[in-house]
Amino acid sequence: MPFQIKASSINNLTDARYFNALENTFIGFNFDVLHSQHINILQAEEIVSWLYNPPLIAEFGIHQTREEIDFILDKIPFVGIEIPYENRNIYNDYKKIRFLKTNSPLAVYETKELDLLMLDINNSLLNIQNPHLSIFVEIENPKSQIIKNVDFSKFKGVSLKGKKEERPGWSMVDEWADFIESKIDTLPK
Repeated sequence: MPFQIKASSINNLTDARYFNALENTFIGFNFDVLHSQHINILQAEEIVSWLYNPPLIAEFGIHQTREEIDFILDKIPFVGIEIPYENRNIYNDYKKIRFLKTNSPLAVYETKELDLLMLDINNSLLNIQNPHLSIFVEIENPKSQIIKNVDFSKFKGVSLKGKKEERPGWSMVDEWADFIESKIDTLPK
């Protein structure tokens, strides 16, 4: 499977449509009300109505209950979820993609076939050489100096974090586009 992109914490139509136009890209909506980039279900439904066949990921926080998660999953056809590694047992029976966000070394040994580990770019677990792991590297700032030293070919994909629009139609898309274009030739096909 080719290198993939996960657009995380999308909360505006500009970013959603940009990432929807890219191949092999998941679009993530953060439903954790304690997160600065959260979105409510009505806003997410409105954005999704403007997209063409997007592979959607619902993102949740550590405090969210199974009932709350199930309510949201019933509203929009998500292909997967992102949950903190600490909450993985809530959805052990989940038969779709699970992004497990973690800093725990135990995650390396406890992931399942459909699981994808989501690791911050500064995480020491990125150095683990395990061909059975599917790791996405999470990047918050496309202009970070550390990005220049990362060999992205070792990973399944990259998660690019969205930001709030400064004003309608004005977002981080240009910065992410520059990053993607600069890395496109070095990524596995």
